[in-house]
Amino acid sequence: MGNGSRRAEGSSAGTRRRRHYSGSMRRTRDDVELIRREAVRAFLALGSNIGDRRSTLIEAIRATPDVVGVSGCFETEAIGGPSGQSPHLNVVIEIKTRLDPFTLLAHCQRLERAAGRIRTIRNGPEL
Repeated sequence: MGNGSRRAEGSSAGTRRRRHYSGSMRRTRDDVELIRREAVRAFLALGSNIGDRRSTLIEAIRATPDVVGVSGCFETEAIGGPSGQSPHLNVVIEIKTRLDPFTLLAHCQRLERAAGRIRTIRNGPEL
């Protein structure tokens, strides 16, 4: 093509173009779906600082498919957000998943909603 313009191979009107950011490519959902063919290891950090924290974490672990490992529980002070928050109870789980990152995030957010989390304050209290 003339005047230095570039067009992605096979692109046409109406298709998604890839944008390049400082030498690396930001992946789109379509890209991820093509890549994700075999199960991969993923680690999820879970935390709660409201109500029965331990039961909330146990329920979240049970509701997550394909858990292959669970760390010990750790209690930490709240960092950031409003002052006066209760300490967090935290755990990390390892899963083996075929879910793409977007679907895994949606699953985690469904678990939060099912536990009653309402996001009103950035870094606010967590179930």
